[in-house]
Amino acid sequence: RFDEALEVYRFSCCLDDKNEQFAWAYFTASRYFKRTEEALDFLMRRFERFHHKSCGPIRTLFYALTLLDRTGDAFERIDQALLLRPDDGELILFAADAFARYGRYEESSRLLEKSRGKCKHADWLRTSARLLHYEGELRGSLDLWRQVLEIEPLSMDAHRAVAARLIETEGRD
Repeated sequence: RFDEALEVYRFSCCLDDKNEQFAWAYFTASRYFKRTEEALDFLMRRFERFHHKSCGPIRTLFYALTLLDRTGDAFERIDQALLLRPDDGELILFAADAFARYGRYEESSRLLEKSRGKCKHADWLRTSARLLHYEGELRGSLDLWRQVLEIEPLSMDAHRAVAARLIETEGRD
């Protein structure tokens, strides 16, 4: 009854339209059934409908487009979202991270600076730490992750990142 399951995925995505996990589950299930374009169209319309409420839909759409090797389209959508939500710190941080992952460090740095004061400081530090890691600046990344832990001592992602950076930098003194 896999065909019915696909419809249930779509239905659950529509019932809880702010749940990105449901949207992603629908997209991945659609790929299995070779109905990727249908799901992608759904995600695009969802972005158009909800972009003013949250940056979640652009994140899901971005990941879907990059998974399909349509990175040009993915970055066009990010640019569009940044124009629509110019003061959304969470979106700006997401965009900075996305640009850095694809080696576009200048744009990433510009966005990171633009996000300063528009988001939680710990989130800004996390993104800064990831950007330094992408560029191979392991010690700087480690220092920023430690600052995150000062603010959020129970943060599991920060503990994992500190442990990983310690392992990566071991013996480099």
